[in-house]
Parts: sequence; C-alpha cells; structure tokens
Amino acid sequence: MNADLNHVTITGTLERDPISCLPDHGTPYVSFTLRCTETGPTGQEFHLFAPCETYGHASMAAGELTAGDAVLVAGKLKWTSWTAKDGTRRTSLCVLVRLVKRLAPVGALAAIAGGPRVKERRDPHGTQGPS
Repeated sequence: MNADLNHVTITGTLERDPISCLPDHGTPYVSFTLRCTETGPTGQEFHLFAPCETYGHASMAAGELTAGDAVLVAGKLKWTSWTAKDGTRRTSLCVLVRLVKRLAPVGALAAIAGGPRVKERRDPHGTQGPS
C-alpha cells in the first residue's frame, strides 16, 4: 500500500502571533502554535497546544494571522529529533501545514446562520407577535 495516510486537519485558536523565519540558508517559513480546547466529561476545559510550521503559499496566509484568530489547518505530522544543550536526546511532533484558512468569529457565524433574532412582545390584549 503506497497511499500516504499521514494527514491531519485541526481547528483552533492562534495562541500568539506567527513568527516568520528567514534562515541564512534554506527555505523561509512561518511557525505558530494552535490552541485546541476540549471540554472533558466533568465540564473542565483541556487545552492542547499544537506547534505548526508552514512553507510556500500557505506561509503567506499564515503570516497574515494574528493571535486569537480562529483557524483551520490541514497538513501532515512531522517528527523531529535533536540533541539538547545538556546532551539529552529530544523529540518533537508538529503539524507541517499545507493549508491555512482563517475562520469567522463565532458571533459572526451565528449572525450569518440565523440572522438577527426577533424579540417577541405581548400587546395589552394578550396576543403575541414579533417586535
């Protein structure tokens, strides 16, 4: 089986502004951290912080994002390892992003989906109607 099964799609909130990296040699890229929030069975919120890297066209879109933006990213998982200053071997998993889409704020989506809410009011005669 030669199919590439390494694919992830994540939605979340940018934890801080993206960082553009222009190395002396190599390809420029943009890195950022995506915060994904999930509510556990007891109602407590848990946060997962997913480090992301992007190159090429996706990096231009990522460079325009700011902290707090709701985004969708799609790409694949990238595993790296290195030797830390103290000599220990370290590993990291990040998302190698190929697609970045800014999502509309939650309030904007509610307004688009349902339009403005119509308040009900009662008239003095006891009938109801929209205001």
